[in-house]
Amino acid sequence: MGNIARNVIAVVVGIVAGGCVNMALVMISGMVIPPPEGVDVMDVESIRESLHLFQPKHFLMPFLAHALGTLTGALVACLLAVSHRMKFAIGLGAFNLLGGIAAVAMIPAPAWFSALDLIVAYLPMSWLGGQLGCRVVEGGSSYSEAHQIWFFHTNVTSELFPRPRTRFFEMSAKLRGNNDNATSKRIEGQATCGTAQCLGIAI
Repeated sequence: MGNIARNVIAVVVGIVAGGCVNMALVMISGMVIPPPEGVDVMDVESIRESLHLFQPKHFLMPFLAHALGTLTGALVACLLAVSHRMKFAIGLGAFNLLGGIAAVAMIPAPAWFSALDLIVAYLPMSWLGGQLGCRVVEGGSSYSEAHQIWFFHTNVTSELFPRPRTRFFEMSAKLRGNNDNATSKRIEGQATCGTAQCLGIAI
């Protein structure tokens, strides 16, 4: 599989993963923070008619759905992409931003929430997801490269410069061998002298 195909698959999987997170948070938002009584958050008309009943807390889960969905999608795309990881992460954020603009145009919401959502929940979160993904990928490759460099350096160093302990033992063995030879020669010399003296006395 070529790099282009793998990058395309990475972006598609990122979009799907982000969409799943977004939809999951939207689905459970009513259980975490119940909407005003009688409001169906899945019905645009119901939201439009009851918008005056919404409090700031009711916009927390929609914001988290958009932000965490974008963060997840950018992270997944960055982890799966072969090259240009950060570009794909930001591109996914821009894609989600277009969806956010369309949602603001269709779903009624206060101006402050629309501005906060469009400014914070998409491009900044995609940048953050891309940074996290790149750090994970580059961290693993950096560790592998560092391990290879360390292994190569250790082998080369051990060949060129033997460890001091090894050299110490080698020198000790050599000195001990020299001393043993000298001792043997001295003993042989003493034995020869003794024999000569004995012979002289006998003569």
